[in-house]
Amino acid sequence: MDPSYVTNLHALLAQTVASSDTALLKNATATLNQQYYKDPACIPALFEIIATSPEQNIRQLAAVELRKRIAQGDGKLWRALDANIRQQVKTKIVETILAEQVAIVRHSTSRVIAAIASWDLAANAWPELMPFLQQATSSPTAAHREVGIYIMYSVLETVIEGIKQQISSLFTIFAELIKDPESAQVRITTVQALGVLAQYIEPEDKQYIKTFQGLVPQILAVVNETCAANNEPAARDGFDVVETLLILRSNTDRASATGTLGEVITGMKGGITAFTEPVLKITTSLLADADPEVRSNAAFATGVLIENSDTDVSPHYGEILQRLSTLFSVQSDSSQSEKHGRDNAAGAVSRMIIKNSAVIPLDQVLPVLYGALPLQNDFLENAPVYRAIFHLFRTSPPVMMNYLNVLLPAFATVLSPDTPDQLTPDVRAELVELIRHLQQQVPDQIAAAGLAGVA
Repeated sequence: MDPSYVTNLHALLAQTVASSDTALLKNATATLNQQYYKDPACIPALFEIIATSPEQNIRQLAAVELRKRIAQGDGKLWRALDANIRQQVKTKIVETILAEQVAIVRHSTSRVIAAIASWDLAANAWPELMPFLQQATSSPTAAHREVGIYIMYSVLETVIEGIKQQISSLFTIFAELIKDPESAQVRITTVQALGVLAQYIEPEDKQYIKTFQGLVPQILAVVNETCAANNEPAARDGFDVVETLLILRSNTDRASATGTLGEVITGMKGGITAFTEPVLKITTSLLADADPEVRSNAAFATGVLIENSDTDVSPHYGEILQRLSTLFSVQSDSSQSEKHGRDNAAGAVSRMIIKNSAVIPLDQVLPVLYGALPLQNDFLENAPVYRAIFHLFRTSPPVMMNYLNVLLPAFATVLSPDTPDQLTPDVRAELVELIRHLQQQVPDQIAAAGLAGVA
């Protein structure tokens, strides 16, 4: 290639980056558009600048423009190049990106590789790409693994044809990268890549869908990690991936993933606050899932999200309560999952009451909630249920006195020697104290419920 062509192109790029002279900038841009960007020769020239320019901002701009030139017009400029030149660019660009020290330039160069792949993978004209990526992602050098997975992510976002036959290989690679012991960036980008890969999977691809089963715990672990590190953009991307995967998975897998999500929220405590909206979107949608176990786990996840988050979600209370209400419709012959779901729904409503009882229509909610007592399956949910009861006896005692005929038999059940494990010691102690207080006001009702000895 004529060295002066590259030199002049470099100078024009420099003017567009550094010049504060509006007229000069306008002229440089016009020259680029009219004399260079319509010429196929600009492609190897821009690549040469990426590979050799000492100025980071020039390399970055050259990579951005090169991607545009390759992608534009159905690849017209790229296809117009001699095959040997195209091959030289493809061979050298993978060497160049590994040597690049600046992350933003590497990312832009990855997009160039993805643009080339969008044309050449489908035409089987770049058989060296996947072996290179496999080598890069298995490199002992973390920076090389970061480059490899980011290229894969970029290719998945760009390429449609030619990917289906690579899915099995990609799963194998991603299963290792998501556990990368050294680089958080590798783990994060792998989660992002999995989210894009999921879009290539059809409902009939049962084996591919099943493959996600072993990856979801690691995906959630990475999401948890990004939240703990206050990496909000990565965490939001991660939750988007979780939402996508929950749509793809079988009932059993969705239930397991939803349960794990609830545990992640519990473990994060207040750290979940920054991600409340995207997570609430996921859990609320799952409350309407066709599978009762998914609904049950979604109720738990929704409740602990509201409990732990510092974000005010009371504007969503109406929708959440409406969806939770369906979980209370349980009959004696209902499945164990449905009965478990009622207990988790009771826990979720109770957590909402503790968080902000002022916006809850207690006259509508409490009859349904207390009609579900005593809990039958998930006794861990007794903790929020009874904390909510204690809260309302402190804040709205006249309201609560109206429900003694329902509450006192439930109190007797959970305090019975026959059911010793239904309450934690602190909840049991506070309940006993409440009963002592009530005995002073309604001793006959306390005695009739068999609670006089407790008090």
